[in-house]
Amino acid sequence: PSVPRAEILPLGKKIALFKAVVAPVSLIFLVLGVIYTGVATPTEAAGVGAFGALLVSIINRKFSWKMFREASRGALFVTVMVGWIVLGAKSFSHVYIAMGVPEFLSGIISGLGVNRWVIIVMMQLILLILGCFIDPMGIMMITIPVFMPIIETLGFNPLWFGILFTVNMEIGYITPPFGFNLFYLKGVAPPSITLRDIYKSIAPFVALELAGLALIMIFPQIALWLPQTMTGK
Repeated sequence: PSVPRAEILPLGKKIALFKAVVAPVSLIFLVLGVIYTGVATPTEAAGVGAFGALLVSIINRKFSWKMFREASRGALFVTVMVGWIVLGAKSFSHVYIAMGVPEFLSGIISGLGVNRWVIIVMMQLILLILGCFIDPMGIMMITIPVFMPIIETLGFNPLWFGILFTVNMEIGYITPPFGFNLFYLKGVAPPSITLRDIYKSIAPFVALELAGLALIMIFPQIALWLPQTMTGK
């Protein structure tokens, strides 16, 4: 068989390709930088990132009022949808807490005599299943009031559990039937690529995420090193 010939790009094209990645990489460092330095909260950093993306589109001369209107309309729809989910979940959590259920469940679990790692694994399974059907905000509002008192009773680090929760939500974004990223990918994929094809392709990525989740559970310092560096604790 013939050996593929190496393609040597001219210097001008290399510079052009390099310039194409400067803006996205700078935007990433901007968002993470304002979070790391404490200038902005993660929610505020999202606004910084959106403003930065707007500036990038203007600099690259790709900005248009039609694009701006469509992006604003899409953001409004998503915000309203999440708002209703938060409202329902908030109502549920308030009733749940007022009934004293967290303390009741904590007492039951403390009296089971089961190894605490069995309980934490069961929590991960619950989050993985919910991630297939519900958005992260809804899962957080429903499960956190239940899980956090138990986590504290069992002596686990709440920050560590929060990172486990985040990884679970990342997995939920790529697991069928309602993984949001799967539908985003279908929207940009060629017409010949069906949603069924996309469902079949996610197995190795889910496996990698699960392996990462297991590593964070076994070696908590993987997740806690950076926050401890930031806080100095």
